[in-house]
Amino acid sequence: WRPEYLSRAGLDSLIASGVAPAPEIYLLDNRTRPQFTDQLSAGLRQQVGPINASVTFTHIRGQDGVGFYPANRLATGTRDFLPTPGGFGAVLISVNDRTSVYNSLQVSAQKPYSTDFSAGGVSWGASLAYTLAVAKERGGLFNFDFPTIKASPLAPTGGDERHRLVFSGIVGLPLDIKLSTLITLGSGLPYTISDATKGFAPDEFVLRINEGRAEGLIQFSQVDVRLAKDFMLSRGQRVGVFAECFNLLNTRNFGGYDGFLPPAIETANPNFGQPTSLVGPPRSFQFGMRYGF
Repeated sequence: WRPEYLSRAGLDSLIASGVAPAPEIYLLDNRTRPQFTDQLSAGLRQQVGPINASVTFTHIRGQDGVGFYPANRLATGTRDFLPTPGGFGAVLISVNDRTSVYNSLQVSAQKPYSTDFSAGGVSWGASLAYTLAVAKERGGLFNFDFPTIKASPLAPTGGDERHRLVFSGIVGLPLDIKLSTLITLGSGLPYTISDATKGFAPDEFVLRINEGRAEGLIQFSQVDVRLAKDFMLSRGQRVGVFAECFNLLNTRNFGGYDGFLPPAIETANPNFGQPTSLVGPPRSFQFGMRYGF
């Protein structure tokens, strides 16, 4: 482990040195089993007037996922790589030890496009969907941070967004124009913490996979709008035109959080927990036309 590789300058110096590692060997177990999942969902649906509401619980457990880990490395102590004949580097072998678990609670309500609940006879529709989810997995495709995949912790996945709220609406305007919107709010994705507060030795360095979370409940916000109008032609033919704006408020959604914690005897990382990139599109526009018959 070399901490300078956490910076771009450190990686540039490695590239400039022109030193390439020895080639690796990949071995696939002849008895590799296909991955499978057990899925269960249970819910309740109820119509209240024109509104359709539902509550659903979903459980998904995946097993026998394929992952690779180095076989020529000490499982304890310094965890150094053992030399291989022929000048090769790491020997990567496959195992069926990757697992995953996903649990979610989904609540939704929908009012179809109609004049219900409209004093002026205006047609409109809306839907609201909320998801509370927990997604975890053990091991990845390549595993170098723990002795084996079985020794890896059951940690949150990179897509483990705990809360997500989605609202959509549509309303009929004069001249048969339809205005619709899609609003998405999310609690954001986790990031991995490289904890070297005790040092970089194998028994000191701790990789806390996806344990970091940005402060604040709403970390992702996007409002999209669309205007559309259809023109009826002869013999059942029709032409539709539309204009769309994505991220109407030009909200900046952040990602790529810095998760490095240096040794306690060194200066604290001032950028810890700070984002390094943007997620989702900036404000953008799209215009289009469709033809139907």
